Amino acid sequence: MKKILSLVLVAIMLFSASTVEAKKKTLLVITHNENLAALTKITDITHSCITPWGGDYGKDLYFAVFEDNKYYNIYKKDDVLSNAVITKTSGKNRHSAPVCCAAIDRVAFRYWGEESLNSDIYMIAASKGKALIQVTDSQDANEGNPNFSKDGQWMVYDKRPLSFNKVTVLNPNLFVLSLQHSELWLKNLSTGETILLGSGSQPVLSPDGKKIAFVKYAADVKSSSLWVMNLDGSETRQITDASKGYAAAPQWSPDGTKLIFHLTRKDKKDSDIYVINENGDNLVQYTNNKSDDITPYWTEDNFVYFSSDRGSIPGHYQIWRFKME
Repeated sequence: MKKILSLVLVAIMLFSASTVEAKKKTLLVITHNENLAALTKITDITHSCITPWGGDYGKDLYFAVFEDNKYYNIYKKDDVLSNAVITKTSGKNRHSAPVCCAAIDRVAFRYWGEESLNSDIYMIAASKGKALIQVTDSQDANEGNPNFSKDGQWMVYDKRPLSFNKVTVLNPNLFVLSLQHSELWLKNLSTGETILLGSGSQPVLSPDGKKIAFVKYAADVKSSSLWVMNLDGSETRQITDASKGYAAAPQWSPDGTKLIFHLTRKDKKDSDIYVINENGDNLVQYTNNKSDDITPYWTEDNFVYFSSDRGSIPGHYQIWRFKME
């Protein structure tokens, strides 16, 4: 039950114009079987920072900040090694899981405002301006975890029944059950057409836009695994072994041949970052620290950004990065 509660907190974070001063630290941390090249602490803020996205070539890193242990808003660093952190959204919200598409100058995220009874997906300009553009509008479900195709034509996201919304915080088993009932949807942002692809959560489009990686929970709700399918929902394939524990938050390597993700093993209390070939071969563990290392993002210049509570009190996450070798 303790492990499931921990996973609930991580999953809530995955869903759930002032400037803040931050400090940068560059460290090489070596623990048992961990030697991460150029390990760098990218944020050092009072509040937890989660779900990093971007940072390619050291620019335009987006993430969510847990303000006052109550609200989530979207922040951005124009330069990942600078001190300046800029808010993209503000207020008493639970906005999270930002992703950016440079081709259409848009940031999409899970929108859950103070007045909202459920979450939908909204977009905001990536460069300047804070005008909100609503992408989905569901009265009976929570929609989140958006992801763009590189050209900005398509968006994938997940959709979960609203009937679980009031009970999941109190019952972690029901929370996982709600993930079992999660649906994967594809939206054409030009025409507005939506297509139901099947069941799953946390979908991510491959760099060439032809495949989708996603998470699926086992029937006994005691594990989850990574899967891959074609853009139209065909040829679904399981990539990771569900018996290892809870696999979550997949992202593609820049060349589309590998998947990076975090895994909470059944024999380990915290989460670590792993990489596996797209065909399911060559599983490699990258972090092995007494900390939660979660939600990685692999940049085009071969860095990995991730959230971690290493070097801090448990549950106080900051954004870190290391260089892939």
